[in-house]
Amino acid sequence: MDEHGDSTGIEPICDLLVAWAGQGALVIEHMARHADHTSDDAAPLDVTFRHLVREVLGPMEDRHPAAHLAAAADVLLDAQRTLADEILLVDLAGSDREE
Repeated sequence: MDEHGDSTGIEPICDLLVAWAGQGALVIEHMARHADHTSDDAAPLDVTFRHLVREVLGPMEDRHPAAHLAAAADVLLDAQRTLADEILLVDLAGSDREE
C-alpha cells in the first residue's frame, strides 16, 4: 500500500486524475483571470499552460526510467481517450428542458 491506499487497480489512477483536474483547473482559472495583464504577443493560454506543465514535470526524466515514463504516458492516454469518449457534455441552455 502507498499514500493512495490500495496501490493496485484503477482507484489510485482515478484519485490522481481527479486531483490533477482540480489543480489544473485552478491554474488555468488563475491564468485566464490575469490574461489582461499579459502582452498582446503572449502565447495563447493553452500553449503557456502546456509549457508550464512541461517545465515543472521535466525533472521527472531524471527520477524515472524512460520506459516507466512511456508506460505512464500510455496509461494516461488511454484514460484521456476513455474519458473523452464516455463523458458527454450537454448544453442545457439550448435544450427544451423546463426548470
